[in-house]
Order: sequence, then C-alpha cells, then structure tokens
Amino acid sequence: MPAEYYSTLKGVVVDASILSDFVALRLPVTEPDESQLSSEEQADLEVLDDPAHLASQSIAWFLCLFSRSLEDIGVLLLIWDYVLLTQERAPEVLFRVAVGAVHKQRQFRGRVDAEVESRVTERDVREWMHRTV
Repeated sequence: MPAEYYSTLKGVVVDASILSDFVALRLPVTEPDESQLSSEEQADLEVLDDPAHLASQSIAWFLCLFSRSLEDIGVLLLIWDYVLLTQERAPEVLFRVAVGAVHKQRQFRGRVDAEVESRVTERDVREWMHRTV
C-alpha cells in the first residue's frame, strides 16, 4: 500500500466505505424469522448488520492486513502471499477476503466475537480468490 494509506488514513476510510457498499450489493441482508431468535441473538444481528460495525472492523482488517483478526497463521500467510505476489491486484485480494469474512460471519449469525474470523480456512481464501466478482 502507498505510504499515504497509513499516514493520513484517507485511503483506509475510503476502502471501508467501498467495502460497505460492496457488501450491501453482494451480500444483501436477509431478515431471519425473529420468533426463533432470542433477544441476545437479535441484538447480535443488529450489530453485524450495522454499517459502523463493518467500517470499524474493516479498517482494522485493512490496516493490519488481517494479522490481528485471523488466528490461523497458514490462512494469514496465504492471504499475504496473494497480496505480495499480485501487487497490482492487492486491493482486490483484500476486498475479496473482507467480503468472504463478512459472509462467513453471517453464516454464523449471532456470533459477533473474534471466533468467527478464526473459522476462515485456507480453502475459503482459495475459493474467494478464484470466484468471479
């Protein structure tokens, strides 16, 4: 990433905004049957679908290249390999992983904690890299 990306943070804020719009287009929120959810699960869903939550989460993802959120070092190194080996496509790689992580979070609805991000596997990342956008 260019030096300005980290010094002024304008780039990362713009990327977070773009990710929010991209997630809204690619992963529309489906309303679950609220009668089957506890009040705690409903509150967790509201947090997951809140654009401010996604923005703060994605800023951390982009600034640290997922190093603070992915526990599996193999998955992290695979993402970094994609970023470093395809430098001109690095932003695309980061967006693909971020959208994939959001999708993974929604699969485990009601689990807002960091454990959701630790469920991202090398297979997931490889699939996200080869899927057409």
